[in-house]
Amino acid sequence: MSVVGIYGGTFAPVHNGHVAAVHYLAGLDLLDRLLLIPTRRPPHKALPRGDDPAHRLAMLRLAFPEADEEGSRLSISEFELTSAAPGYTALTLTHFASGKDELIFFCGSDMFLSLESWYHPATVFSLATVAHLPRTVLTEEEKEAIAERSAFYRRTYGARLLTLPFDPVPLSSTAVRAALRTGEPIDGMVPEAVANYIRKHRLYEEASV
Repeated sequence: MSVVGIYGGTFAPVHNGHVAAVHYLAGLDLLDRLLLIPTRRPPHKALPRGDDPAHRLAMLRLAFPEADEEGSRLSISEFELTSAAPGYTALTLTHFASGKDELIFFCGSDMFLSLESWYHPATVFSLATVAHLPRTVLTEEEKEAIAERSAFYRRTYGARLLTLPFDPVPLSSTAVRAALRTGEPIDGMVPEAVANYIRKHRLYEEASV
């Protein structure tokens, strides 16, 4: 049985925080494969004005040129981009679930705290181990909230959970877009190839929704 990691997101745009997280996850001994799954219609947040999923996919491939190469543990899946349904994690996990693979769903600690409000949370917990990693350095209050939620998920759903000791890069796509709108440099925020792509296509220069 293979262990397959699922790491999804909007990636609007992919930034160096994503890159650090993906390289960390792809290097975990517990995984055989890691799937990056960009979403077309995120159910929990609005997309930037003028969003084009094709641009987001192209930038993701530029950020991870090793994806889908022979011998690479990293793959990029277009499943949610080509689906007519919103990018519900429960539906994605159902698609990839099989008797041959064990699934681990990776999410940020901020999203971990809100999992019960997601579409069919019981399905998420039944189909995958849920592993969370911090997007920023956690405060003591945030650590306590995560511990409380973890106990609740185990008690209510029989959840299988993992806490990953990841050292986060404190970046966000929102910050990258804000810098672009004000003409600030994004060097160091995104991979060079992604920065060049953004400049070439003049992405994110207008105010977002």
